[in-house]
Amino acid sequence: MQMGERAFQMKRLLPLLILLPPAAAGEGLATLVEDGKAGLELRYRYESVEQDDRPLTAGANTLRLRLNLASGSVNGFSAFAEFDHVQAIGGEHHDDTRNGLVNYPVVADPEGTDLNQAYLQYAGAGNTTVRLGRQRIVLDNERFVGSVGWRQNEQTFDAFRVETKAIPGATVNYAYIDRVQRVFIVRSDCCNMEFLAKEHPGLEVVKADDPSTRDFFALFPATEPSHSVYVVDPLGNLMMRYPADAKP
Repeated sequence: MQMGERAFQMKRLLPLLILLPPAAAGEGLATLVEDGKAGLELRYRYESVEQDDRPLTAGANTLRLRLNLASGSVNGFSAFAEFDHVQAIGGEHHDDTRNGLVNYPVVADPEGTDLNQAYLQYAGAGNTTVRLGRQRIVLDNERFVGSVGWRQNEQTFDAFRVETKAIPGATVNYAYIDRVQRVFIVRSDCCNMEFLAKEHPGLEVVKADDPSTRDFFALFPATEPSHSVYVVDPLGNLMMRYPADAKP
């Protein structure tokens, strides 16, 4: 997710800034800054991939620089921002899905700078936290919802989220996630497109036999079953696959 491709819509956060209590102005603003913290992290990653239909073996050496900034808390309100930069080391010997090195297998850690997280948070009474903005969401073992943390380019969500532990022995999560796009992959003669548009508003239909989609479908392993549910991140990177009859 590049800064230009997934520019965070800060105007969504302005209403919350306006609603900050009076203490958040004046002395409160000083507390937000003075009690703030900054963090810096470097993570090196190496991945090697051999693939039958690619003539070369991939060897991806990448380094991720992560900077995060956390404000202090005023009346339960706080803010957080996190920036990532991914850089290949020692040259590129892999297809990162953008560099055009298609003779190598894919290692989906493209170079670039990214706004990984940016949110406002309110930690209210009753062990309840409300968060608005780009954020990491990890549920259980990340089987269905997670950050894909083994990649350098992490998956985060533009979302409104409420988490409460007010019920003893339980954690309840509600999240409204923006920018989730359903994609239906078909052949040109498969179905009535007008019917699909009417019955499934917002569904993105991609034609598998269209020459313009050739590079995208090259990401999908030829040995995988065709009747499957795939999870693809906003950059077009293939992340996960589930059988069509998988139980939630």
